[in-house]
Amino acid sequence: MKSNLTNLKYLMSRLNFYTIKLLAGLCFSVLFLSCKTDNQLQSGETSISWKASDEGWKIADVSVRKQDGKKVSAGTPSGMYTFLYSTEKPSDQSDTIIYNNKGVKFPEEEFIYLQSTWKQALGPVRMNTAGEVFSFFPEKMSFEGKKAIFTHTTGMADIEAVWQIDVKTEGAFDLRIKLTAKQAGYFSMASPDLFYTDQDELEWAIVPGYYHGREVHSDLVRSLAYGQGLPSIPYVCREHTVSTLTSIMSHTSGISYSVVAHPDYGRDPWKTDKPTHLDAQLGFSHKNRSGQLTPTVYYPLLNHDLAQLKAGDTLIFECRYYIAEKSWYDLLRHAAMRDYKIEDFLSLKETELSISQRILDLLDYSLDDETSLWNEMRSQGKNMGAQSYLGGVVGSDKDATKNSDIGAMWMLAKFTGNTDLKNRRLPLIRNFKMMQIEDESSIISGAIKGQYYLRKTDRWVEEWGNHTEPIALTYYNMLDLGNILLFEPDDHELRSYLALGAERLLNWQNDDGSWAMGYHKDLSGEVYEDLQDFRPTFYGLIVAYKILKDEKYLYAAIKGADWLIDKGIQSGFFTGVCGDVRFVNDFATAQISQSMLDLWELTGDNKYKDAAIFTAKIYTASIYTHPIPSRKMKLVNEKEVPDWAIAQAGLGFEHGGNIGSAVGHGPILLASHAGMFMRMAALTGDDYFAILARSAIWGRDAFLHPDNKVASYYWRRMNAGAGPFPHHAWWQIGLLTDYLVSEISYRSKGAIDFPAGFYTPKVGPHKTYGFESGKVYGKTASLVLPENLIKGASPYLDYMAAVAPDENKMYVFLLNNSAVNRMETFSIETESMFKNGAIEKIRCLNERGEEEVLSIKDGLLTVEFPAFSLKTIEVSMQP
Repeated sequence: MKSNLTNLKYLMSRLNFYTIKLLAGLCFSVLFLSCKTDNQLQSGETSISWKASDEGWKIADVSVRKQDGKKVSAGTPSGMYTFLYSTEKPSDQSDTIIYNNKGVKFPEEEFIYLQSTWKQALGPVRMNTAGEVFSFFPEKMSFEGKKAIFTHTTGMADIEAVWQIDVKTEGAFDLRIKLTAKQAGYFSMASPDLFYTDQDELEWAIVPGYYHGREVHSDLVRSLAYGQGLPSIPYVCREHTVSTLTSIMSHTSGISYSVVAHPDYGRDPWKTDKPTHLDAQLGFSHKNRSGQLTPTVYYPLLNHDLAQLKAGDTLIFECRYYIAEKSWYDLLRHAAMRDYKIEDFLSLKETELSISQRILDLLDYSLDDETSLWNEMRSQGKNMGAQSYLGGVVGSDKDATKNSDIGAMWMLAKFTGNTDLKNRRLPLIRNFKMMQIEDESSIISGAIKGQYYLRKTDRWVEEWGNHTEPIALTYYNMLDLGNILLFEPDDHELRSYLALGAERLLNWQNDDGSWAMGYHKDLSGEVYEDLQDFRPTFYGLIVAYKILKDEKYLYAAIKGADWLIDKGIQSGFFTGVCGDVRFVNDFATAQISQSMLDLWELTGDNKYKDAAIFTAKIYTASIYTHPIPSRKMKLVNEKEVPDWAIAQAGLGFEHGGNIGSAVGHGPILLASHAGMFMRMAALTGDDYFAILARSAIWGRDAFLHPDNKVASYYWRRMNAGAGPFPHHAWWQIGLLTDYLVSEISYRSKGAIDFPAGFYTPKVGPHKTYGFESGKVYGKTASLVLPENLIKGASPYLDYMAAVAPDENKMYVFLLNNSAVNRMETFSIETESMFKNGAIEKIRCLNERGEEEVLSIKDGLLTVEFPAFSLKTIEVSMQP
């Protein structure tokens, strides 16, 4: 019994020991977990935690709980901070020579426009070799409320970094970092590294406007000049051609990570009364200075005046990190919408001229022989007509001529019935096209002789170089003749020239479906062999198939598209069509998207739809979304205008990156992508495409020439008009019409729909209409655009119209192109469309085609238009 009691006491004592030990362990665990929680910031499903180490405070983990409930750690955690220092201001250019993949110095000397910009692109700040590097993990960490505060001191500077959760967005964290200089010199702060991505874990990375892709290349010409893949060096991209001020990286885990510069730290491209577009303050990279893959922002650039500090001076920079189970595109869209408020821009826009009236004014300009620089010429027994082109063309003595948007010319002739256009101009333009194409006697029959005709020497030349390109054949034979033949299907002579072009494209197509960039005209060899034809060359065969109905053209188009998807689109590789800048990627990328859409409609194969959407998403990175437009007044040519009126936001590049025209001139006003973006918005349900389209088109009065209403080409020229490029007016007519027709279809959810033709050569994907009737809420009608159709309405009310002569009906499509509700009172003129002009009945239909109450008094209609709405006025005429 005693023995049993002793054993019981022993057991109780051991139980108490283990109980105490267990409780102590639990208490320690609680304390440990509390410590971890104190060193962590949690935003929605995303958390960042820090830990102390012998080197300082490091990030222990960056993790996201995915939709399937699994918690994923993103990459290799870091937490390293970096700043750069230089005693002297670093140079802004370099004489470094880089050779392309064929061993040729890039760019060749004949590319005179590129020499200076390329030297700047290779400067030490941009190559990220300038200055001393100070990298560290912070010495101290503390929490104040929901803020994590880190401090560190070096012999050069003191650093304080304050992290906090962005309460408006799950997965977002705001950082404010302050550097206090301890001695004079130039300082640049880098955004701290959250985590690193191994190359084999890289899904996609992008510095918008410069380069993108899922591959890292040692070929710096391809990445730094053509944006084809990511450079192997930690290159720094200057903000004036970064389209959205962010760097983004996607991990194979499905987690994406971006760093977005706070809007206050970007440059103002027109600060007061002159361009300050080149005053780049920010730099962006896909790598840190050590070469590890992680989105990085630099402020200010080390050779910017803001970088110069005296001892005791401070630099402050703010940025936002976003880590989420999203795609790179989702984060790009988020930065534009959330941080740079691109949608809010629409509410600022005002206008004094409707888009519909702009089209009609542009037509007046284009048909005036003097303002449009119209030339009537004779070559080899044929009368021809074209407009002067006073830009740079090899061999030109200010005698180069060109026609631009052929489809728009035939379209407006049909829409308006203008007899001068139809009877005088179009026949001469038709002859110009025929003379431009090599006939059957040529060794390159079907190809074009050149983009430009030189009047004084009676010869055809390319913009740059003496060669011929398959893409030029697609543009200036297939597209132009195809669009004419939509309106004039019985023109057998043009059909024969189109067939010549189709056969030449087949002849030049490689076995794998690709094409060469170009050939010497004597076919002695290829040109630009360092490049691949990542362009919509295959689209010419789609035109051939639709017009000539031969299946072999469709099969060849499919083969070309498949090659482009496999070798180009999947990697984000594109090549441009502007010869004077050596074919850096440009608006041909948007044409690829439209080409894939057309092929999807022909074949029903969803891989082409997917390729079209993916390419369109990539092309959104060619659209500026910064700075945030405001009402601040600026001075332009001694006239006060609000900042929003001259905003770069919403406008796209001709070509951006390191050597594109956007480097010096900014974006362009020729927003050919707007209609395609509306089609994308309808197809995907993603309203970001519609917002970008409207941002580009609405309220651009400040860029219209005050007398002729032609928009400038480059942003930098403001309202100087077409200048030496009068043919641009035809492209403006085409793109504005495509936007309006596409917007009508979008708002009616496809219930109002008109067949679209082929897109225009070179500048983008806007399409031709009017060659065939369409549907208006189930009724057949044909598009028209009569002058003075609407009287008394505000300039925010845009219109197109359609007639159904067999039913004695007209449909007037009215768009409220503003972000506010409007009450409009107006009259409709019908005499130009119907001989007797006597109206029997008028109805107002909403976007669904349902009849609404309409107020009519003394011949005036009063209609309420909600923001962004469409109303259709159905006018029935007396027999």
